[in-house]
Amino acid sequence: MTSSGHENAFLPGWGRTAATGALVGAILGVLVGVADPLNPALRAFRPTFDPLNQIAFSLAVLLPALAMTGVAAGLLLRLARGVSRGLCRAIVWVFTVILAAALFVYTVLPTAIYDALHAQQAGDVKYIGTTTVAAAATFAALYGLALALLRRRSRRTASVLAVVLAVLWGGAAAWTYGNESRPTFPATVPQSLSDRPNVLLIVLDTVRADHLSCYGYDRKTTPNIDEFARTARVYTNAVSPSCWTLPAHASLFTGLPYSAHGTDHNHLNLDRKFETLSERLKAAGYQTAGFSANGFISSYTGLDRGFDLLCNFYPRRDRSIIPTLAESLVWHVLEPGEWLSRTPPLQRGVGEWFRDGYRAEKPFFMFLNYMDAHDSCVPTRRLQWTNAKVLRKWELQRNLELIPDYMFKGVETLSPKDLLELEALYDEKMAYLDRKVGRLLTFLRTSGLDRNMLIIITSDHGENLGDHHLTGHGYSVHETLVHVPLMVKWDARFQPGEDHHVVQTTDIFASVLEAAGVAWQKPAASNSESLLQAKSDKPRPCFSEYLTPALAGIADYSARYPTLDFGRFLHRLRAVRLGDMKLIRSSDGTFELYDLAKDPFESRNLAAANPQTVRDLQKVLDDWLQSFEHYKPAANTPEDVRVLSVEQLNDLRGLGYIK
Repeated sequence: MTSSGHENAFLPGWGRTAATGALVGAILGVLVGVADPLNPALRAFRPTFDPLNQIAFSLAVLLPALAMTGVAAGLLLRLARGVSRGLCRAIVWVFTVILAAALFVYTVLPTAIYDALHAQQAGDVKYIGTTTVAAAATFAALYGLALALLRRRSRRTASVLAVVLAVLWGGAAAWTYGNESRPTFPATVPQSLSDRPNVLLIVLDTVRADHLSCYGYDRKTTPNIDEFARTARVYTNAVSPSCWTLPAHASLFTGLPYSAHGTDHNHLNLDRKFETLSERLKAAGYQTAGFSANGFISSYTGLDRGFDLLCNFYPRRDRSIIPTLAESLVWHVLEPGEWLSRTPPLQRGVGEWFRDGYRAEKPFFMFLNYMDAHDSCVPTRRLQWTNAKVLRKWELQRNLELIPDYMFKGVETLSPKDLLELEALYDEKMAYLDRKVGRLLTFLRTSGLDRNMLIIITSDHGENLGDHHLTGHGYSVHETLVHVPLMVKWDARFQPGEDHHVVQTTDIFASVLEAAGVAWQKPAASNSESLLQAKSDKPRPCFSEYLTPALAGIADYSARYPTLDFGRFLHRLRAVRLGDMKLIRSSDGTFELYDLAKDPFESRNLAAANPQTVRDLQKVLDDWLQSFEHYKPAANTPEDVRVLSVEQLNDLRGLGYIK
């Protein structure tokens, strides 16, 4: 190289170049590490924010990561020794600006663009601009620092900086290791001092009974829940009052049928005149805590009433608790995909409550809602019945669009192979969920908390996986949606084994109150019967309803395909089951009749061949509907004119119920 080339050379020797890159990258790591958790937290995307733990975690991950990035960047520039000083300066400046903008906007950009496109928060465009400018100005200053560190007279300053950064990283790493190495659940918990039972109600959202291996499914999807089932009472014919989350949970919490409480798409808030299970238990002296991954169990639906603490971990993607950069780096390495699940933070919340909130002198009622089976993502790469290629295929948006197309357009956009793949992915989600529930059940057993504890595992509704040419959970009250698991364990009070009586999940309401010794006056509308009571041999009618069709998908598809007839999705549906016979009545006057003993998948409609059975079951349904007052919200009640926040509206968008 010529002497003139050396005179134009910008960078010194390899060692100083690497050290300078490491120091600048480490300083960058400190700045980004502090901003990383603050950005989403300040924008209200986290239900809880623990600044010390979360900033320490980001520093522990990002400081060394960006220090190594700085080393690599410095050495790459060192290879350009003969490049002019001006060009190298330009390269360094552009590099720092781009890196700064990318890192700072990482947790802002997806949400801001989404909001801007949906005209919810147009101010986010301004927010992006100001954030990017601030990031560029901050990190452009690092260019000057890099030049200073490259001069020999700054060696002492560089040494001091290196020591300070090393100590900072060591402290953050030690704090994070101590915090993260702590088990999700505490090792020991004080034993309950109350004679009344503790109550744990677990809802496995969107879990259909026939996909649990303890219900006879041929895949071993739920080995941990199977183990629990061996010591519990397993109800093989449990019926949900509805096919989707909000009315099903409102019925679960009140013991009332859908028609009686009226909580649905048109009336999102449970009327205060209906007292919830948690309100009754709290009034009776119970501690009440809820941990939910479903946005419908929250203050804006009224289902939070009666809980001393209700933590909602919905959502963890879309508009959501967007993961910080540090979390993404770690989770993609340790358990790719798990960061999409809300279950890990939910279970950490449960563990923290047992550490800090639980009081042994009072009994507690805890409600948990797990959402992994509901979500479109598969929160694990530990695949048993499919492979990574199939997983990647169904992570693409263009393929996901084929699923509602299959239902709304009524054409074969999904092949038999596609349907088998979607079923396998559903089972993978079930297996992931089972592992997490298994850890909770192990904690209860090893801590001794399961003694004198009423544990109930159920679901709010199932899922159509191409059944009846339907997908998701709407527009139907077939068994794929309303036949749900129900398992109950409470010492010797529930004899282990299968119970084939037809029961409703609303029976949980009366059962919990009886177990807790809480008296209540059963209203005429309630069809909740305690599972603690002996069952009659006489068949009991059970009912499911779908009163307000989900219009979000229909509106979108009718605009895109104006010539298609969507009338078949706009009907109210009611079903009555009496013994093995089930009648579905639509508001368009049509009927479906099935013998579930011979036809559990409801493939043969017997209505035309059995008119008398149709009339008999119709009378049972009508007599029941006439036996109680149906809920009709008064005009202009606060619930009816309630204005949801942007976050609440986007929660519902993420669940797919509104556009």
